[in-house]
Amino acid sequence: MKKQLWFLALAFLILSFFACDLEIPEKVVIKGSPEARFAANFNIGDYFNDAIDKIFDSNFNNNSGLILINCPNTAVKTFIIYSKVLDETINLNLSSDVLNAIGQLGEYKLDSKLDINTSSSGITIPAVNLDEFVKGFSFANYNTMLYISGSEIVDILTVDLKKPDITPQTGRNETNLGSSDKFYENALPAGLDIALKFDGNQISINPSIYIEEGKTITAGMLAEPKVKIEVAIWLPLVLEATGDGRKFELPALFNHDVDLFGRGSVNDKNLIAEFVESLKLEITLSGSNPFTKAELHVTSEGVSIKTPFGGNSLIFEISESDMNDINSHFPFAPKLEIVFKKGGKLSMPNDFRTSYVALTAKLNYSIDLGGGLQ
Repeated sequence: MKKQLWFLALAFLILSFFACDLEIPEKVVIKGSPEARFAANFNIGDYFNDAIDKIFDSNFNNNSGLILINCPNTAVKTFIIYSKVLDETINLNLSSDVLNAIGQLGEYKLDSKLDINTSSSGITIPAVNLDEFVKGFSFANYNTMLYISGSEIVDILTVDLKKPDITPQTGRNETNLGSSDKFYENALPAGLDIALKFDGNQISINPSIYIEEGKTITAGMLAEPKVKIEVAIWLPLVLEATGDGRKFELPALFNHDVDLFGRGSVNDKNLIAEFVESLKLEITLSGSNPFTKAELHVTSEGVSIKTPFGGNSLIFEISESDMNDINSHFPFAPKLEIVFKKGGKLSMPNDFRTSYVALTAKLNYSIDLGGGLQ
């Protein structure tokens, strides 16, 4: 870095000489705001993906009743939590009178509700604890689907998930989920949309099934009456801050025992500060805006720099005042955090990488040439 700065100063000095027809001045003042902009295809998502995968894998891979499916084609990293809640041939437990009526007439209209017993004990979706990744965030933008399929009997069945605010469901929806560990579409297959709350806490699903009064059972429905009930949670990794000041700490980018500007102590000269009044580093990220209602906080001993996060650019600015703070404290080993207001969202792109980097430096440096050419 020191060599680069001296080279930059020398380049400006040579240009000054030519601009003055090789008349060497007594002093050269270098000013301006040069910018370096370059492509930077650097994947910064590996750290986050590893952390998230570890959290989810530890909860779901050892649960025989659940399948965790990855969605590689979505813009935001997305999982599907899939469960086959029930899949069996059911016993309708019809009385002999009803069976005789169906045998003679081909059908029977129920005069009361018919509850159906199954051998299923339901399914439990374990808690997902994000504390080792972020604290004070909840899942957002998820949705849940119920799928009911099977033989002809399904057409008159009602499925009750026995959850508050979820009405009993009727209908038939087929799905091929659960047959692969990846799903290449951008939404769940059409099903019965249910308002199953998923807040990271454990969820138990043990539905009851029945046939409502007034429904008609036909002879065809009695031939091997099979029922399959599936539940799927579409879970993009979009996390919403539940209060102000929620933090997402970026992985350590610097050795916190080493000064970023290469000083050995607070008394060492900061060569960068001699040339540079202020710096601005802008890192443009791939995909859509991963952070909303958020600021980048850069903190070190005696230094605090806050920059609002805008669009999909991560901006790190060191003002002239900040440079003075850095010069009077040691070491400058910054910690980077994204700090959210309540309702701010952290969205983890499936492909989380930088696309380009721009560095702008405001220069103001005087070189005394010792009286010029005599």
